[in-house]
Amino acid sequence: MTYAREDLDAFHAAADAANQYTPFEIGDVEFAAAAEALLSHVYKAIHYLAGVVDDHSTSELHAHILELMRAGHTQAAIAKASAVSTTTISRIVNNSTARYAPDVAARLLAVPVTKPEPPPLNPSILAALERGEQVSVPFGYKARYAEALARTGVDTKRIANSLNMSYAQAIKAKRAAA
Repeated sequence: MTYAREDLDAFHAAADAANQYTPFEIGDVEFAAAAEALLSHVYKAIHYLAGVVDDHSTSELHAHILELMRAGHTQAAIAKASAVSTTTISRIVNNSTARYAPDVAARLLAVPVTKPEPPPLNPSILAALERGEQVSVPFGYKARYAEALARTGVDTKRIANSLNMSYAQAIKAKRAAA
């Protein structure tokens, strides 16, 4: 696992705060010696982690993933494009992780923020709709099929009837296709 820079900074600040406290005031010499030895190991751990820290912060990854999602990418599409698990992406989005594998940041940041190319429309569905048949279209595709029909010159009423949509939606599709 790799720690983000903010984790290492927080760890270092906690060690410095602990170092400010002097157990000698307690009067327990054994406790003071143990605390001093422990802090020495903590600083060694911080020095080691500095070599494996990832310079990309979790907040930077969070912002990049949200930007990809605003552009229309799903978490599954981001996972596929970056070869990062959807679980890791979800954890970063929900701010529930600050650690990730060393190459995760690089792979996620390599995914360009562009609007994803929509899959092509099914020609057999489009042909059936052009004939005026009522056909069930995949979820979220009604507007695209309506625009495609409008571009082929199908009238507004037939678009509304074929796609089982309101007349106002069919008019909107006609305007979008123009």
